[in-house]
Order: sequence, then C-alpha cells, then structure tokens
Amino acid sequence: MTLTAAINWSMLTIVTVLEWVDGLYEEQIYQGSDRIVSPRFPELHLTAAQILSAGR
Repeated sequence: MTLTAAINWSMLTIVTVLEWVDGLYEEQIYQGSDRIVSPRFPELHLTAAQILSAGR
C-alpha cells in the first residue's frame, strides 16, 4: 500500500510518499525539483513542485 500526503506550511512545502513494508510505513520526503519516486506508480514523472502547484 502506498499513501501520498502534501503538507504546505508557510516555510515548509513537501510531498511525503509512504510505503507499507513488513507491517510498517517507510517514508520518502520530496521538495522543490525532487522527482517523486513511487513504488506503486513507477511511470510517474512529476516533481514535488509540480504536484504542490497543481490547481493553482
């Protein structure tokens, strides 16, 4: 199972990808121009900035 969360606090804008591994979540944190790496969606070619600016 993979979960994605976006947090936008005034000075902190990140995308967190959580992957369920052996009964625990493993966390990957991305910001700015970091390319999101998702085990569930390997064909995804987006950066944290692109995700956080969607819909603006």
